[in-house]
Amino acid sequence: PVTGSYRSTTEKYNGTSWANSTTVPTPRAYVNGGGTETAGIVYGGDSGPGAGISSTELYSGSAYTAGGALPNLYYNAVGTGPSTATITVGGAGYPTTGPQRTVSTYNGTSWSANPATYPATLTRGRAVGDSSNAFVFGGSPSQNTSNTWNGTSFAGGPTMNVGRQDMVGFGAVTDAVAAGGTNNPSGGLTTSETYNGTAWSTGTAMPVGKNVSGTGGGAGTASAGLAFSGYYINPAITLEYTGAGVGTKT
Repeated sequence: PVTGSYRSTTEKYNGTSWANSTTVPTPRAYVNGGGTETAGIVYGGDSGPGAGISSTELYSGSAYTAGGALPNLYYNAVGTGPSTATITVGGAGYPTTGPQRTVSTYNGTSWSANPATYPATLTRGRAVGDSSNAFVFGGSPSQNTSNTWNGTSFAGGPTMNVGRQDMVGFGAVTDAVAAGGTNNPSGGLTTSETYNGTAWSTGTAMPVGKNVSGTGGGAGTASAGLAFSGYYINPAITLEYTGAGVGTKT
């Protein structure tokens, strides 16, 4: 079921193909998600032009149940972590507020507004880790900054090789990948870079054209990653990342 361009569909990937699963109770876009296939979390986003969502929905592998409400109505926020230790940073607010610096954490039952703030306003970046140990990078407009989170505060990290937003991000706090995304209005990037806990290095290019662009999904580790869909990708494709290179699956 689709409400305008806001979808409620769920699909699961088994390493070879995608299969439909239970629909999300609230159709939404510009959303965050995390966790595993049998303990997932979906939160925030936009349910229609100018209608932010504060709800959280937990996924068991076959069904969704309601979780706690976010402290704020934000979309395009940056989030990471399992369903029991999630952190979300920044986002654009409703009804009139722009990009934010706020931080909220989730313990599996409820959200708490953290007194810490991100060093700059943040939307459309990516993060890896969890609510006690996270690494946040990129963001709009074409940011090349990164920051580490220790559960209490942020500290500045190394500069990315390419400023980017809406990229795919996956991995761990000392072994992360940033791939694709955009850094200008005319199209997307195919470049990638890897983070080893100290510095960013140029990685393998994605094997499709420049329209490997924004808001695609990413998951996995730096040696077994997954990138899928994306705003400009048609037909929808899945890319698997092995650390040495990427391969295309239809």
